[in-house]
Amino acid sequence: MTVDKHTKRAARELAAREDISYTAARRRLAEQDPGPADEALSEPPRLYPIVMTPCDHGCDGTPHPGYVCETWHPFTSRGNARTSWDTCQAASLPGRRADSLSHRFRGKPQYGYSQDQSWVLAASYAMLLDEQPELAPNPHRLRTAVEADDLAAVDMLMHPLDLAAVRLLGCPIKEWWTTGHPRLQAWATKVTTTEADEPAWDMTLIEYDSRCFKLAERFLKSQEERRNYNGYMETEHVSWWFSVPFLTELLRRQFGGLALRTHVRLPDGRPALVTAVEWADDGTPAAYRVRELVPGQYGNEGKLVPKLGGDGETVPAADCFPLD
Repeated sequence: MTVDKHTKRAARELAAREDISYTAARRRLAEQDPGPADEALSEPPRLYPIVMTPCDHGCDGTPHPGYVCETWHPFTSRGNARTSWDTCQAASLPGRRADSLSHRFRGKPQYGYSQDQSWVLAASYAMLLDEQPELAPNPHRLRTAVEADDLAAVDMLMHPLDLAAVRLLGCPIKEWWTTGHPRLQAWATKVTTTEADEPAWDMTLIEYDSRCFKLAERFLKSQEERRNYNGYMETEHVSWWFSVPFLTELLRRQFGGLALRTHVRLPDGRPALVTAVEWADDGTPAAYRVRELVPGQYGNEGKLVPKLGGDGETVPAADCFPLD
């Protein structure tokens, strides 16, 4: 930008501030700082070339001094003919992986309709990565798995994050409202009200921060009351349990265990229904939350139905045996 453009802008601002004409403002500025109006700036603008090939994660620019690095992103590997869309989507955090798991493990929606709540899992991913960066997959191994189109390897690298997410969203209801929900609420408030110390320069980082901001904003808006079509004030229906079944199925296929809604026999001989899984640190099922099955009484005589009332009971995994 030349000095003349600076002078014009300063004259417009002075004219608006002092309520004088543009000519008078220009004359006053000339009296204060006389000199050639079209003189160029002493320091020309700098040009920073950008590396077109994505660098390794955490590259400090020493292999190519003077260039701005471009961080690798899973969808950068779409140029590789062997890499599929599903693998890239499963490796992209936070939102795309949540969508990938939802599409891969969610059953066919009943009555042809189902409200997609996978954004809650995406918000949980973003919060966990912000609070516990050690849960993030190794970037070099992740890039190798994506370029090799190895979906199973991607899922194994994401295992610590998936395990933390299913523990957060799949906890008992009382624990969710006393621990999980306030934790997510505090993270969303921090993201939407805190400015970054340094602006991001990489498009990959900018896009990631933008996605996290949108997820945090959506979570906060879901807690606000709004008027429905009947005229009543209500909050948005958010199903925190939505992502737990397909996260559980993913972990079960990796480390074994009983599927949800499996009929089991307890050590004392009572039949029960598996409603949730509590996972150990190594990824194996440590215990199951079950509800006792009792004979039906109201229109479902002759069938075993879950016992009403209470939160069920927690039984060690070694004491649950599938019914024949």
